[in-house]
Parts: sequence; C-alpha cells; structure tokens
Amino acid sequence: MESQTYIFHQWPPPPALYSFIDILEPSMPRETQTHNPIRVLLAAPSLRIIGGQSRQAVRLMGLFQDEPAVKISFVPHNPELPGLLGWLQNIKYLRTLVTTVAYCFLLLARVPKCDLIHIFSASYYSYLCCVAPAILIGKLFRKKIILNYRSGEAEDHLENWRTAIPTIKLVDQIVVPSGYLVDVFARFNLRRASSSTSSSSIAFRTENGKRCDRSS
Repeated sequence: MESQTYIFHQWPPPPALYSFIDILEPSMPRETQTHNPIRVLLAAPSLRIIGGQSRQAVRLMGLFQDEPAVKISFVPHNPELPGLLGWLQNIKYLRTLVTTVAYCFLLLARVPKCDLIHIFSASYYSYLCCVAPAILIGKLFRKKIILNYRSGEAEDHLENWRTAIPTIKLVDQIVVPSGYLVDVFARFNLRRASSSTSSSSIAFRTENGKRCDRSS
C-alpha cells in the first residue's frame, strides 16, 4: 500500500472524523471503522493558559464528545500538580522542570492506551518541553501522531533549533492553520503540500509526489 503524508491548512477538516480514521486504517471501509472507537489522546495547553491553542483543543474535544467512532482523552502540557509539587510550580525556572517531568510521566501512562496522539504545538522552548517529548514517547510506543503546529514563528524555529526538524520528521501528519505555514514547511521539505483553493478540501501528496484533493 502506498503510504500517505498530509498537511491540512484548516482544522478540523469537514468531516473531521475521517481525518483520524484514514490515518489509522486508510484501506478499511468507513462503515466498518466506527465499530471500534479510535482512542485519541489530545496533548495541548489547558485553559489555565488562555490562548488560541487551549481554545482550539476545547473546540476539538467538543466536536468528538458525542461521536461514537472516537474516544478522545486529554493530557495537558501544563498539568496542575498537588501539594508540594504544586508549590514548586510557583518558583521560576524550577516550575518548568517540575511541570515537564510530570507531563512526561503522564504521557508514559496514557500514550500506551491510545491509538493516535494529536499534539498542539507552538515553537521554541514550548516545542522543546511540550511537543518533542510527546512525539518521542509516541514513537516509542509506535503510535500514530498528528502535529498541529500553530506558530507564526515556524520559519525561525525550523531554521535555528536543531531539535525541530528531526522530531517533526517522526510524525505522521502535520496540521497547519494557514497557507503561509504550508509554504514554510514546504521550504524545509516537511510533508510538502500545496494550499487548497477550497476551505472544505484537504490537500496532500503521496510519497511519490502525486497531488490528491479530498473535498466534503
């Protein structure tokens, strides 16, 4: 079977459900795919950090809340810890270490129980502390990975941070919210794709470079 790599420049693509299904079993008829729910682990900032990523994560979870074909769970990039550990999170610099270690332990506990990981991503240190660990742990357990990259500083990040490109190459799909980011990733040969002219279509290239479009 010809393997496929994708870039979506709108998320969630309509119908959003099938973007999860097609990653896992692209050859299986959709009528039979919904019998066993796809277990999706969403890794994103919690609403303790009010911003675009946390709001999009809540929106995405809401889309699938009543969808029997998808069982979605959540692991926050910024877990709120109890007791002494919570107190340590109030100390500058130390809180980054404590939170990152706790987040990695949560990933180690939850990733084996899922089929697919959907990781919301910013750039720079946020990527290093929150996204790279999720990618590496996901690959350790041989899970499918969607990277939802939402930073306008992508070009500088990819060009100047040595950890970025090698880890991004490990993911199965890259999701970006704009044609600008599609072009940025294409310049670094990361899941090359062209921007679609329709907001309801999904553009991707197979490994042999052939362009395909899927519209709802």
